Amino acid sequence: MNLPNGTLLQSGKYRIERVLGQGGFGITYLATNTAFDETVAIKEFFWRGVNHREQEGSTVSVSNRENEQMFGEQLAKFRKEARRIRRLHNPHIIAVHDLFDENGTAYYVMDYVDGESLADWQKRVNQPMPEAEVKNYLLQVLDALAVVHSNGFWHLDVKPGNVLIDHQKQVRLIDFGASKQMKLDGGATTNTQASYTPGYAPLEQVSQRLEDVGAWTDLYAVGAMGYRLLTNQRLPECYDILLKRDAAFQFPSSVSDEMRQLIVWMMQPNHTDRPQSVADVLAKLKPRPEPEPQSMPPKTVDPKPADVDPDVTIVKPKEPSAEDAHGDDLGGLVSISNRSKARASDIERVVTRLLRNMVQVDGGVFTMGCMSGRDGSGFGDEYPAHQVLLSAFYISRYQLTQDEWETIMGETPSKFKGNRLPVTNVSWHDCQNFILRLNQYSGRTFRLPTEAEWEYAARGGRLGRNTLYAGSDRLDDVGWYEANAHHAPREVGLLTPNELGLYDMTGNVHEWCADTFYRYSANVSGYEEDPIHHEGSLRRMTRGGSWLNGAGFMRIAQRCADNADMRNSTIGLRLAMSSMV
Repeated sequence: MNLPNGTLLQSGKYRIERVLGQGGFGITYLATNTAFDETVAIKEFFWRGVNHREQEGSTVSVSNRENEQMFGEQLAKFRKEARRIRRLHNPHIIAVHDLFDENGTAYYVMDYVDGESLADWQKRVNQPMPEAEVKNYLLQVLDALAVVHSNGFWHLDVKPGNVLIDHQKQVRLIDFGASKQMKLDGGATTNTQASYTPGYAPLEQVSQRLEDVGAWTDLYAVGAMGYRLLTNQRLPECYDILLKRDAAFQFPSSVSDEMRQLIVWMMQPNHTDRPQSVADVLAKLKPRPEPEPQSMPPKTVDPKPADVDPDVTIVKPKEPSAEDAHGDDLGGLVSISNRSKARASDIERVVTRLLRNMVQVDGGVFTMGCMSGRDGSGFGDEYPAHQVLLSAFYISRYQLTQDEWETIMGETPSKFKGNRLPVTNVSWHDCQNFILRLNQYSGRTFRLPTEAEWEYAARGGRLGRNTLYAGSDRLDDVGWYEANAHHAPREVGLLTPNELGLYDMTGNVHEWCADTFYRYSANVSGYEEDPIHHEGSLRRMTRGGSWLNGAGFMRIAQRCADNADMRNSTIGLRLAMSSMV
């Protein structure tokens, strides 16, 4: 029995309009926030078969006394689900705005998505979805799961019915009722059974081997969802896949070999044979490892600075004249012009990518420096821990790559070569020259992060969970260092990101910061606001540790400084911006 239309909740703050859907543990309503005349969705905890409501009534009752304890336990889980979703900040995860108790049960208020679920779409259309469209939705779901996993839990019920799409084909992942917290050493924090949806659950979930549940469990479900959308066929059960292997899958001829291989890989019976992280899947789904956030196009500019290649601008490359070609040889002129256009296209590609990968970091107050008992014993220049107030800023999701440096500067100085490897062997002064040229090409104001911005971002900003390393207390999950890097830097974006979705803030290569070396002051009272230090030293700060360092140098609080003209294979950079305009 549903709440009657027109029911007022929270002393009239919310008005129920109609039912949107109902499951085994809840009813979701379309409602109006009367104070702002805004449409929202409200989920009510209502356990089918256990709860009932009198005709035309509002109060939820338990069917019998024997069920009261179970109802109380499930109601607590419902509240926990709401709090868990509220911690997640991602455009592809439904946002929770309010939680309250009323009518003998609990409610939480979330965004209303004007659209339908992928399950509703497939039921309505009743045909396979084009591969390009499936890929688009899978990428958005994976972007959401990267945030879920970086916050320390798994969804465990990814399926088309829990993926909403709006009219702009934007995804919202919903229903975290089955999710479980992860232990630092793997497995789940609870021994209670994990609910699941047949066809979307792998062996470890179906057989309740919670110690084997992990990111790969959600990735199996993503693969199953991809298969269902691509084929419009009944999903093979995990036991069928175990017996029949690849023969359990029947793809239409329109599905590419690459997509078939990815789906089969994600749905392997043994969890160790599947991709182990979102990054593993992204590396196959995309030509480069980075997820693609909403982008802002480069400004249309024609800088022609004196120290920039005069044949190159982002929007309209300068055409060389016949005199520039040293004669009237038309073939030579066309060759020069085409090279200029190709270089301009490469620069535009890199600038667009860099802008897409700038992650907004909300401002806030944090404790900078070594916190005794949490950050280890620390070194003298990490003390005293002190309060810092930072304004909002942007920082790159990845360390700058050799491809990006070479496209802007014309060559890479790195000893270890690879387009997706971080650029190294760059001094602090080299970085300033790179940024100057990048800003002239793009019309933007890229810069190095301040040391305070770097540490705040590494700690996860407002989303931080006070971990020893950037995103985890397990170093091997998030950082390349002496024990696992095999004596060389590694491609960016391969390990788990931190709470903000930033990769390699721990290890791989040290990152130059804007500040000169300075010692924290013991006399700071209140907040130090947006600090940046340019005085008293020729050395510039580097942070994060590198592939050459041991585990003791990987802590977030660890500080290093080098001469501004220092170049070696352990130092690179990450870009920052104060604003995107």
